[in-house]
Amino acid sequence: TQAALVNNGYIVANAAQTTITLPATCAIGDIVSIRGLGAAGWILAANAGQTIKAGSQTTSSGGTLTSAEQYNTVDVTCIVANTTWTVSSMGPTSGLTYA
Repeated sequence: TQAALVNNGYIVANAAQTTITLPATCAIGDIVSIRGLGAAGWILAANAGQTIKAGSQTTSSGGTLTSAEQYNTVDVTCIVANTTWTVSSMGPTSGLTYA
């Protein structure tokens, strides 16, 4: 697992699925970027009280966004300080799971 820092990017190259946890605090405009490389993919986890939004999809509070393909990528931006992240870019998008 990896605790993310604001305004940082991560290349997930592990053979096992890796969980990246969003920072517990963020200011509006802070970003976190994830690039998949390892075959097992990644899970982007929100903290309790946080959600991740992408279009009409929203995770539950403290929920997750999970990659489905080896090279899935996601950039998220904090839009409400400490509580709400939104997907600003994602690709390829097939099979991403929101929980």
